[in-house]
Amino acid sequence: MSDDATNDFDAIVQSLVDEREEARAEGDYDRADAIREKLDDLGIVVMDDDGDTTWRREEA
Repeated sequence: MSDDATNDFDAIVQSLVDEREEARAEGDYDRADAIREKLDDLGIVVMDDDGDTTWRREEA
């Protein structure tokens, strides 16, 4: 992936992570789970730890 494509992908992933965090804060766990599944389909591992959410690309 080019640097621009990587940056665009990272921005999309972060947007989804932010949306998931918002859904969790609102107690909309079905929506949060659906977003997590979408991220998983994109090869993204989401990690929740002490109120912080981080993500990384799934290792091949």
